[in-house]
Amino acid sequence: MIAEGLGASDSSRPNRSAEREAWNARSIVWGRSSLHRTPRTSALANPHIVFDFVSRGIFAIATLGVTGVPYAAMNVAFKTWFPELNTGLLDGQPIAVQALGAFLITDFMFYVSHRIHHEVRWLWHFHAVHHSQRYLTPLTAKRAHPFEIFPKFVVRAWPIAFVGGDYPAWFLFGVVNNFWGFFIHSNVKINLGWLGKFIVSPQFHRLHHSIEGEHFDHNYGERLVLWDWLFGSRHPDVDAYPHTGVPGTEWTLETQLSVKNLVLATAKQFAYPFVMIARSIRRFAREQMIRA
Repeated sequence: MIAEGLGASDSSRPNRSAEREAWNARSIVWGRSSLHRTPRTSALANPHIVFDFVSRGIFAIATLGVTGVPYAAMNVAFKTWFPELNTGLLDGQPIAVQALGAFLITDFMFYVSHRIHHEVRWLWHFHAVHHSQRYLTPLTAKRAHPFEIFPKFVVRAWPIAFVGGDYPAWFLFGVVNNFWGFFIHSNVKINLGWLGKFIVSPQFHRLHHSIEGEHFDHNYGERLVLWDWLFGSRHPDVDAYPHTGVPGTEWTLETQLSVKNLVLATAKQFAYPFVMIARSIRRFAREQMIRA
């Protein structure tokens, strides 16, 4: 398993069955009509779109012009400070070749990083903020806990140290990467037909966000289906269109279109992983005391 040797084990992985039981129990209290079967057409009336735009979308639009800069900067840093690590595999190649190489290498690291964030429990609590949304929109791609962003970037971008490449290549990669991230998080029923066997579609990625237990721990790929096929994590159902969300995160979600509510939701989403980690530590301590 990819996460082996990184602290992941059966005991450290998210307890999906327990989460599912908790979700079913909460559905009785909250009402399935409000949490599970709300018509998707009502998504436009929900404050999450405004929340994502204000907290993430404006930043994404503002930084569009410097897309790829972080990757190019890391490339320069490695060439300057760790030249022995750089093979220069992409240096001097046509831009199209550089961009393709950057895409393939980094997309694989996307898969590795993504899977690690699901299989290592403490990392999952941070990543769960991204999965918590019950209505996917393109801006969901930017919904992430701030403490998840930097380590994920480091894991995904370290191959740059080996392959090199020029800024235009990483700029092209950044544009494609951002566009496809917005596309696959769209609330549309598109599986791309035969092309979906090779390229991640909105339906393929929606299964990854599903609240249904049968879909958990599948479809980690973000651009290419290849990695899920190679490592056995591809879900065979290409026609499903499940509801999305994470059981137990309801209290963190934005519920009203008001400044107060949006600020409060931001604070709750920031606190969520730390609350969950504290709970797991207390649970572990209790188990040790019982065993003693």
